[in-house]
Amino acid sequence: NEEARNFAAGFQNDPAAFNAELTKRRIEYGRLSDDLRKWEIDLPANDPLSGLPLTSIERRVALQNRARFSDALLRTWRRETRGSAGHMLQITDPILGDLPALEADFSHVHMLSINGSARTAAVDVFMQRFPGLWYLDAQNLNLPNLPQSLASMPELRQLILRDCGITHSAENQAVLGSLSKLSLLDLRGNPLGMPPDVRAMP
Repeated sequence: NEEARNFAAGFQNDPAAFNAELTKRRIEYGRLSDDLRKWEIDLPANDPLSGLPLTSIERRVALQNRARFSDALLRTWRRETRGSAGHMLQITDPILGDLPALEADFSHVHMLSINGSARTAAVDVFMQRFPGLWYLDAQNLNLPNLPQSLASMPELRQLILRDCGITHSAENQAVLGSLSKLSLLDLRGNPLGMPPDVRAMP
């Protein structure tokens, strides 16, 4: 495909470097696949909010959602999810428990859309693997404090965080202030208390 041709074209005068990069990516993909297989079945025994043991139905749904999440992540790593704005990852099924802690490189992803729940955790750690985002849409998460990983996304232009429990604070304002290219900010459905200062936005 075009993605593979463009990758190979970058090494046309250096076959040794091409083979080295190919080996590196094979190893990275294998590790990512292994990590996700372990994460898929590593469900919490109890509901993170109520503390009650998961029912068999809740467990089955949670496992199905994790399997779909892993599949979407692997397709994104393989550069199979390109849209008009570049490579993207879309997660529509809420994850119960921690999002996976990744080592793989997802800096090629420009758009991340994730629908979670108050039972979804470890969001900031997960987002650290996406420093190249231009567009981030996260909804229904439990994020009273903005993820510090946002400050490491210098190209971020659009930030949508709806119904995430975000409150106004100096720390959150500092994170927003670090996003020099941000042109759209949507914080609807959050108990902000007072609106953020957006005077520095372009």
